[in-house]
Amino acid sequence: MTGDDLVLPCRDGYINCTEKTLQAFSYITANFTFDYIFRTNLGSFVYPEKILKFLKDKPNNCFYCGIPGLFQTDGLSIRFASGSGFFLSKDLVELIVSKRAIVDHDIIDDVAIGKFLGGENIGIDNSAIRLSYTGSGKEFQVGDQAVNIIDGEQVYHIRLRSDDRNIDIRRMQELFIHQGIDLT
Repeated sequence: MTGDDLVLPCRDGYINCTEKTLQAFSYITANFTFDYIFRTNLGSFVYPEKILKFLKDKPNNCFYCGIPGLFQTDGLSIRFASGSGFFLSKDLVELIVSKRAIVDHDIIDDVAIGKFLGGENIGIDNSAIRLSYTGSGKEFQVGDQAVNIIDGEQVYHIRLRSDDRNIDIRRMQELFIHQGIDLT
């Protein structure tokens, strides 16, 4: 680690995302005490205190939770939790690390983890909450269901995903400013 950054011996790029995630999980399991990981991406804004509130009544074991997606290729359908933000309990992180050799490195990490956990008969918990800002406005989701609105006190994860990354950047800056976070 350098400063607050974890630097991993892995090439950048989409094709190496799964390996990077596995290396990060290995580092975390060896160096931190934790109950859950919330794996997210740069297009997300999270409220840590609301994540802790969300996790209060969640199981400590076999907890895999996120907004479900479906990846289809070559006649294969893989159900996975969206990489914009998903939870894994410690036992699942350790399982993934211990069996990393059989995790599919040829697909993006969120899909690879979904494929691996599906093969272990571990399904996706459908309680995840997400607010997405898209090109057309706001979308609220609870698990695999679109809903009209979610109480703001429950929203722990905001996904910024439009067709224009400049809009996403501006929205992220506005979220930081709204939270009183100095961007300088």
